[in-house]
Amino acid sequence: MQTLYMNLDLAGQDEIELRYYLESPHQSQTRILPVNEIAELMKLAERKYYTAKPKDYANTGRKLYRWLDGSDRWLSSVLARFRGETVVLAIAPAGKMAHLPWEMLHDANSFLVKRLGAPVVPVRWVPEVGAIPSSVLQEAALRATVSQFSYFENGFGIAENTQVPNRDLRVLFMASSPLNVLPVLDLETEERLFLGAIKAQPLGLRIEDSGCLNELADLVESYDGDYFDILHLTGYVSWKDGQSRFLTETETGESSPASAEDIAEALLFYWPPLIFLSGCRTRPGTEDTAVPLMAKNLLHLGATAVLGWGRPVEEPKAIAAPTILYSSLSAGEEVAEALAMTYRWLIEKEVKDWHLLRLYVAGAVPCALVTRPKTPRRKPAPLPSKATRFLDSKGLVKVPCPSAFVGRRRSLERCLNSLQPFSEEVGAIFLGMAGIGKSSLAARLCDRCHDRLPLVWVGEIDEAGLISRLVATWDNPEIRQVLQNRSEPLSSRLKQAFRYTEELHTTDPSSKTGKSWLFLFDGFEKGNLEQQDEGLAITPKAAAVLDALVGAIRDTGAFHRIMITCQHDFDWWGRMYFKLERLEPLQGADWQKKWTRLASFRPSSRVQLKLQQEAKTFADGNPRLIEWLDKLLQSQYLDACKIMDKVASNKSEFPIYRLAEELLFLQAPELREILALGLLYELPVPQDAIVALAPHIPNPESYLRRAVAVGLLENSEPLASKTSHAGETKEGLLWVPRMLTPLLEFSGTIGEYLWTTPGSEGYEALHRKAARILHNLWYEHGDVPTEEQQLEIHRLALRGKSFNIAVKIAENLVNRWKHQGRFFQAVEICQATLEVVDDRRIFHRLAASLKQLGDFEGARNYYQKALAFCPDEDAKEKASILHNLAVIKASQGQIMGAIRLYEKSLLLKEDIGNIQGKAATLHQLATLKAGMGDVDEAIELYEQSLALKDRMGNVSGKAPTLAMLGQLLAERREDFETALVYLQESLKILNKLRSPEAVKVQEMIAKIHSSTSSAKTRV
Repeated sequence: MQTLYMNLDLAGQDEIELRYYLESPHQSQTRILPVNEIAELMKLAERKYYTAKPKDYANTGRKLYRWLDGSDRWLSSVLARFRGETVVLAIAPAGKMAHLPWEMLHDANSFLVKRLGAPVVPVRWVPEVGAIPSSVLQEAALRATVSQFSYFENGFGIAENTQVPNRDLRVLFMASSPLNVLPVLDLETEERLFLGAIKAQPLGLRIEDSGCLNELADLVESYDGDYFDILHLTGYVSWKDGQSRFLTETETGESSPASAEDIAEALLFYWPPLIFLSGCRTRPGTEDTAVPLMAKNLLHLGATAVLGWGRPVEEPKAIAAPTILYSSLSAGEEVAEALAMTYRWLIEKEVKDWHLLRLYVAGAVPCALVTRPKTPRRKPAPLPSKATRFLDSKGLVKVPCPSAFVGRRRSLERCLNSLQPFSEEVGAIFLGMAGIGKSSLAARLCDRCHDRLPLVWVGEIDEAGLISRLVATWDNPEIRQVLQNRSEPLSSRLKQAFRYTEELHTTDPSSKTGKSWLFLFDGFEKGNLEQQDEGLAITPKAAAVLDALVGAIRDTGAFHRIMITCQHDFDWWGRMYFKLERLEPLQGADWQKKWTRLASFRPSSRVQLKLQQEAKTFADGNPRLIEWLDKLLQSQYLDACKIMDKVASNKSEFPIYRLAEELLFLQAPELREILALGLLYELPVPQDAIVALAPHIPNPESYLRRAVAVGLLENSEPLASKTSHAGETKEGLLWVPRMLTPLLEFSGTIGEYLWTTPGSEGYEALHRKAARILHNLWYEHGDVPTEEQQLEIHRLALRGKSFNIAVKIAENLVNRWKHQGRFFQAVEICQATLEVVDDRRIFHRLAASLKQLGDFEGARNYYQKALAFCPDEDAKEKASILHNLAVIKASQGQIMGAIRLYEKSLLLKEDIGNIQGKAATLHQLATLKAGMGDVDEAIELYEQSLALKDRMGNVSGKAPTLAMLGQLLAERREDFETALVYLQESLKILNKLRSPEAVKVQEMIAKIHSSTSSAKTRV
């Protein structure tokens, strides 16, 4: 490829100076051209050359060419020297000459861009950025042919040796059509053309659906800087404040005019070799220089080459131009040659505005962006992402990762608007059939709400569950205390908590406690709706939660927002405060983007085209259904033709359930039995957990593999950690979809157990077995199980009346929640456990939790029950119960009763050598003795407690004892010197621990200093 650089500048009123060169600016030649020969052309170019009839284009091109060529035919001579080679005319026209249609240059035989075999391609050159001599480019092209190397100019105007990527072309596409800008653009058509181009040539296409620069920046940041070859931006280009702007969208769809600098920042200044500004979208009424100026600004900021439509283009066929260009580039053609092919296609299709497609370069035109398709070891384009993640912590709801999410552009924008702090709505409700993408949309909204912390529930909701989750999430003890104060109504507690968090956010925006929450209630139809005369309505239990949440948000003006996903519409007064979004099936380009990601529908698929079409027709825009059908079409276990014939012949309002029903009918009884047994588990579990339930079924693993292959069994990655649990296969955890429940429920014997009737012997036996299986897998042979896994074991143990396991799990969880301030949840699990078994440890922990919640009478009753059930052999537990019961009695003014309990506890602790417990009891006894006026005994007991804490190295435990000793010595004995020693040591420890109690100790010390100073003054 050769490049001829031409710089055109005014040399007076009547002359134009042309400087041109091939090798170096220092070898340039100068010609003087008369202005009058093209004056009329410049006037036409400014006014209406773009509206001229196509038959006039050749005349215009010939006039321009003859003017440049001159009487001595210098240009023709130069081009004749390079016949057989592609030649780039890098033209830098000054002033009004920039409006001339240089792309129309015509040598009396044809447009230069149509010269067969060796086109001549005019481009717009920005000379102040630099140029590369043609000899260097020629050498680069030769080396690229031999060894797949090419040259590009660096910042110093010197050619650098860079390897042409041996892979498929990669394009980043973003289209923008703000809601408040008319006319609204038809983005679907262009996206469909892009997707169609992938079939013609291998192409890695990444679409940013939002039209938002912030989202584009996040996407670019997730890739290496040189990952993309082309950035394609489609949308309006306009003017604002005298500057060229590309109209991007805000996160909620409004117009956001972006400058070249804004685009550069979004790209993190990692410029792909080519940028395409789809200027055929230039806003009507915009000045014609908007796109050229935007292109030049991008070049000055570091871009190499910018392609765009120079003026508004009305021709619909022009939209297809990028697909022709990118197909050629993907085939390994050089940029100039690919542009020439695009011009030829536009001319052949009689697109009258073909010449408005202009390439602006900062020096040299990039050579080939990728190697040719048959180059050895050429890396194929990465397949579109199908990556998934879990919406909830239990791993029940699988949704696409951001890179795999497609469509719902306007739904996202509408709902984002309802989730904004300034919105009068408190959230959004998503309605739609199973599999339509409600959870996926909610997950994507969580991603887009960067300043919100999502809190997710799946299925049934109630007050206890809400409070437990909030307490577990907020790390502020004051908020936890407010939320768990059961003497106040839920709405009142939420209002107090929300006001407190808003204050924290105002004073410290970076505080997690002060962050706004995004409450997501997913699968709301499960357990939260009930049938009424006129349809479905929300249950009282669920209404109590949502009424309180909505009221608290509205009354406090908090920025928290709510999302609800539900298959069915329902009646509830609070709907008036929500954005109601009814999700329709995916259509057009969005639907195409979805199914092209699946193996059965790719160009390389071996699935019959007839079957592919039947599957797409049956799925009818349902994302989950097309994914399931893809599994079936790929499965070796089924005759896909028969399945499709069956389901397609019986139209259903709920096609996903129709498919599930047909698939189950075709399975062996053993497989259906295994799936029914798997329904016992409400969490994804290891394969061995399901296999162990069916010892009577030969080779159950084969049935599980089949169920996974046909989509009747979900397969996920391990949830707890990367370290595998015993029995956990490489396939991860398994989960029977809940939508199969009504199809699998039946009365009768499942293996050796009758399990469908709660309370029956078979029911209890099967749940007991399941609890033991998970306990063995997750406790005995695995890592520390997650909280969700422990709760699942506990649920099964209660139903199976496996008392030891239920108590063990409850005890472990309560001990953990105690340190997190989650006393409300601790009460819940203790009460549930005590419904099936009376156990001293659970009575004890229930009493302790009630005490923290301020229910001292309830705590005293349960401590007494714990004491009654505690055998003498368990001296440690009994001593602890006595101690805690004494604390309650003391708080109720029963001092002597408390002392007797402390003394009993102390004797037991001495017998078993519990030094830590003994120190704590001595401290409490000392406090009571001091209160009764027995100072000497109190001091002695404090000193004994202090000595034991010293012996154990319990530094933090020493602080309160030292403080009490100091206070007693100062106030009761006036031994200020010793008191100050104790108090100073206590203060040192408390400061190190950053304890708020340090303030009280400082006040004691200050008081002593004040007293001693006054005494000295009086003396």
